[in-house]
Amino acid sequence: MALHTRSAFQILVEVSSHVQVPEDDIREQRAYPAVPILSEGREAPPYSLRVLSSSSRTDEAYAIVRYNDLWFYIDNRDLRSKASFTFLLVLLTLSETTEKSPTPILTIRAN
Repeated sequence: MALHTRSAFQILVEVSSHVQVPEDDIREQRAYPAVPILSEGREAPPYSLRVLSSSSRTDEAYAIVRYNDLWFYIDNRDLRSKASFTFLLVLLTLSETTEKSPTPILTIRAN
């Protein structure tokens, strides 16, 4: 049985469609609006990832990054997003195909 999964790029594109983008960025066509994770009367998928944005840094972030004068973060109380983000990190780490660099060699003079 052949199993074809999405590429890492396809997974990141899917995840990026759920980032909360400020209205100014949408209006000025700097970004697409986020796709709603939940639809009326439906439960969120098991691996959904909700990324919020704010003009000020929050202390309630599980993961946070500053980009173009905004803070994008995963809320520390959002267990589903935290689990999805961790799963994504592990998956991308396992899919790395680059050869590991050799460990450093320590040379001690003996004379």
